[in-house]
Amino acid sequence: MPVVRLAALHAPQLVEVLRSPSAKTPSELQAQVMMLAIASSSITHGPGGQPRRQANAYSSSGIDKVLGRPYPLPCSLVVVGVIIRTTNSAAAAAAAPVPSQHPQTPTPVPVALLARRLRASSGSMALTARQIAIVKSTAPIVRQHGRTITTTFYARMLAAHPELKNYFSLRNQQTGAQQAALADAVFAYAAHIDNLPKLTHAVERIAHKHVSLFIKPEQYAIVGRHLVGAFAEVLGPALTTEVKDAWVAAYGQLADVFIGREKQLYDAAGADWKSWRAFTIVKKARESDDVVSFYLEPKDGRALGRFLPGQYVSLQVPIPELDGLLQSRQFSLSTAPVDGMRQFRISVKREATIPGATRDELAEGRVPGLISNMLHDRYDVGDEVQLSAPCGEFFLDAPKPDTPVVLLSLGVGATPVLSILDSILLEEKATRPVSYIHGAARSDSVCFGDHIRSAAARHANLKPVLFAENVGRGHGEGRDYDFHGLMDLAKVRDELHLGDTDAQYYVCGPEEWMVETRRWLADKGVDQERIHLELFRTGDV
Repeated sequence: MPVVRLAALHAPQLVEVLRSPSAKTPSELQAQVMMLAIASSSITHGPGGQPRRQANAYSSSGIDKVLGRPYPLPCSLVVVGVIIRTTNSAAAAAAAPVPSQHPQTPTPVPVALLARRLRASSGSMALTARQIAIVKSTAPIVRQHGRTITTTFYARMLAAHPELKNYFSLRNQQTGAQQAALADAVFAYAAHIDNLPKLTHAVERIAHKHVSLFIKPEQYAIVGRHLVGAFAEVLGPALTTEVKDAWVAAYGQLADVFIGREKQLYDAAGADWKSWRAFTIVKKARESDDVVSFYLEPKDGRALGRFLPGQYVSLQVPIPELDGLLQSRQFSLSTAPVDGMRQFRISVKREATIPGATRDELAEGRVPGLISNMLHDRYDVGDEVQLSAPCGEFFLDAPKPDTPVVLLSLGVGATPVLSILDSILLEEKATRPVSYIHGAARSDSVCFGDHIRSAAARHANLKPVLFAENVGRGHGEGRDYDFHGLMDLAKVRDELHLGDTDAQYYVCGPEEWMVETRRWLADKGVDQERIHLELFRTGDV
């Protein structure tokens, strides 16, 4: 019997959802409920497939009682704090309540809004069936001309609204990563306009990124106007009035989804995070030859609250050479969250860059590692930076205490997985099996190497494995590193817990390596939903 998890709905709201006339089968109900994850501002979803907080359970008979009549679908519903997925485990419906790990408590919204958005997700309100068909039919055109459209879009919008340059990475604009990411997103929306639940993960990732940059609801109208304008400029007469109207409606629906989801995240962050918050650097510590940790305290002196292990903050600084233009970058928090914490720590890698870059090179985004290297070279104890609230959908989500967790990282990809590792080791009666498999360029310069060795000596449940591409002088295998060479997962099969169907995998490093690692694990039978990737650039993988 499928179990459909809904998000913190009061009984009247549950009635509205269940009475949706288009839910005729369990799979259709599942699709509609999943759509709530991206269409309702009262619902969040986590990547690990487990709820953070569980409230009441409604069995089939319980649903009948709520509705006042027999419910035709053979399913049970579990009302939880977070919508996650549909599962075939009937036992989940009777599971005992578990405490919330998530600091962001969903806020219920009016019944009418939930019902409207649910109907809109099936195309009965926001878009007509004809408009859905039109938008979907344009997907091949969007794929062919997407980069040209998005490049035109950014040029138009930033010329009309130069103040928005503060929101966009100069480097991503120069490399085309920003344009490519938007083109991919627009194509995905067109291709799946009739099956929006497929976009849940992408929407969640983008919404968190937007919140970390303090994107405002009114800015969606600016984006929509210039995006449609870019369509018209690139496609010319091919963009008929009917096609244009369909895309205007489609964009409006998507904007509503993002605005609703982002409002929830803003509200959950609390009053201290309504805008950028000033932090002071109180300590700098070298973690390896090219990685330095920055310890940051809020200038207002207020406690920071908990975040989810693996999440990031956006850090914003002015560029003096560009008349104070603001630039933001995302950095993972590299410590475990604890109650009442007063500091954040980020760990930043120095990048190879252009020494003595000119103003033009800076303005055109031709300088890699601009913000990271500025932090290394120009920022010291006592200096001030601006931070966002912690965001991100890459975080520890394995509530069963005996679920194995496998952490895989390369280089500075260690930062978010270190937060996850330390969070696990702080758990009461920490006995969960944990494998930490890391690849470093050199055995004598491993990011957090001493910390990992010390943790392993104290916790029998932690199994660290180090692959070193180059071996330091006097270093020995089995003492300073485990394997010489690039990471090869075939050598550590026992540490991967491949036979455990509950094991969760957290992967962070260069994009190509992450994709290949995901493919390798999938080939060994690991479900995609148990493989979590973190990406340090715009877009998705």
